[in-house]
Amino acid sequence: MSEQAPHTEDERRQYYRNKNSVFVKFEQIEAEDTLEPDNQEQDRRLESTHLLKLLGELIKENTSFSQSLESESQSTMNHLDYVNRQLIKLVEYVNTKFDLNFSELLEVDLSGGGIRFESDTEMELKQRLKLQIVLVPDYYNVSVKGSVVDCQPNADRNRFYIAVNFEQISEFDRDAIIKHVFKSQSEQLRSLKQSDE
Repeated sequence: MSEQAPHTEDERRQYYRNKNSVFVKFEQIEAEDTLEPDNQEQDRRLESTHLLKLLGELIKENTSFSQSLESESQSTMNHLDYVNRQLIKLVEYVNTKFDLNFSELLEVDLSGGGIRFESDTEMELKQRLKLQIVLVPDYYNVSVKGSVVDCQPNADRNRFYIAVNFEQISEFDRDAIIKHVFKSQSEQLRSLKQSDE
């Protein structure tokens, strides 16, 4: 890989906000590729992510209810655990059915301007990428194009931290990311306050 120029503080701010768990799929593209609207692909994304969102809400509600039960309700807890396992299988099926192929939930730094994630693939600076990002637990699917602004090795795992600045993203998708990040930050702060009490 060629020598990399250090990324600027502004570029860092573009993607570094707070930790979020998301699914990420990416492919390298040529510099001249643009994010053309694809109505059929958009319909497919909406259908698949709507199903995933419903399943995710069911899993979350079941888990919350199960945790609220007393120990004498063991049979009910066992049933809810079973239902959750079946719902997770349905999530896997939807991923396969719609060819989403998201295999790993990643902890990333995310903002409306970019993303930083870990990957097996080393990247050149300015390499253009097309990314699909699924925001969890809402299962909202974002399609975006951007450029690599930083690539640093993670010596512990023989992987790389890749930072991407978003260049082509719809305002609707950017708003969805900003709302997701704000919600995530609020939940993290609430969790910290509760642990301090």
